[in-house]
Amino acid sequence: MLKSDVSTPFQPAARSEPAFDHLRVTTRLSIDYLLRTLQLVQSYTGLDYLTCLLLLAIISANTAGFDQNLDYQSRYAHQDDLPPPEARRPVSILSLSNAFGLPYETTRRHVNHLVDAGIAQKVRKGVVVPESAGLSAELSDLRRSNLSNLQRLFRNLRKAGVDI
Repeated sequence: MLKSDVSTPFQPAARSEPAFDHLRVTTRLSIDYLLRTLQLVQSYTGLDYLTCLLLLAIISANTAGFDQNLDYQSRYAHQDDLPPPEARRPVSILSLSNAFGLPYETTRRHVNHLVDAGIAQKVRKGVVVPESAGLSAELSDLRRSNLSNLQRLFRNLRKAGVDI
């Protein structure tokens, strides 16, 4: 076997699939979407980006499984129909710390900023975003802005020829 026949991680993958050409543009556009989302959350909360990112992770953990539950999908489809607190899955500060590769104390400090701002609440098994955090007019505006942001992502992906 010739040395050039050996594949290394630094050699580009074979371009046999058409989707390969879309990897860069999908990466760029998804990063743009993520950063715009963080900017929206930051404008809503006034907190730094890391704290906003942790907030999104808490919301994601709290609502994991909602999309797979058809009952929740129908019952809580409208933005004003919030799932009950017991439906939210608390996430531990240690889990957040491990997920982000942050020191526990740093994560705890950022979570405390969210708690102090009334955006998150510490409960027995971790942290949740309480119902009261979801009922403001600003959050409704944030959701609409995020929908526009998502539509922009899809529009740009289609323009780039990515099949969605």
